Amino acid sequence: MSAEPTVKHSFLISAGTIVRGILAITLLTCLCWSQDAPKPKHPKLYAFAGSLAFAFAADRYDVHETVRGLRAGVAIEGNTWLIGSHPSAAALYRRDALEIGFSATPALLTWFRRKHLAHYSLCSGPVGIGIGHIQGGNQWKRLLQEKQ
Repeated sequence: MSAEPTVKHSFLISAGTIVRGILAITLLTCLCWSQDAPKPKHPKLYAFAGSLAFAFAADRYDVHETVRGLRAGVAIEGNTWLIGSHPSAAALYRRDALEIGFSATPALLTWFRRKHLAHYSLCSGPVGIGIGHIQGGNQWKRLLQEKQ
C-alpha cells in the first residue's frame, strides 16, 4: 500500500522572506512616489492594501492549483489545519483568509497607532504568506505536469 504524495505548505516566514517583503514594499513606495509627484494622503494605507492584494492574489493562484491537483488525484493537501486533507475551494479560502488576517493584524494595529517604520516592516507579513502560496501553487503545478 503506497502513500499518496503530500504537498507541504511552509507558512513559517523565514528571515529571507521578510527581507524580500520589506525590500519589495520599499521599492514600490519609492517608485510610486517620486520627489516631484504630489504626496499621497495615506501612503501607509496604500502599502497595507498592496500587501493584502498581493497575498489574496497569490492565494487565488494556490487555491486554483490545489483544487485542480485534488481533482486529478495527484496528491493530498499538506496543510490540513482546519480543513482536512481533501478540502473544498471554499474551505481553502476561509482558512487562508484567516491566516492572512493573522499576519496583517500587527500592520493594521501599527497603522492605527501611527508607528511609521513598524507599519512598513509589518506589511511584509501578508507578502510572506503570499510567497508561501505561490510556492505551494507551483508545487501543485509541478505535480500536475509530472502526471501528464
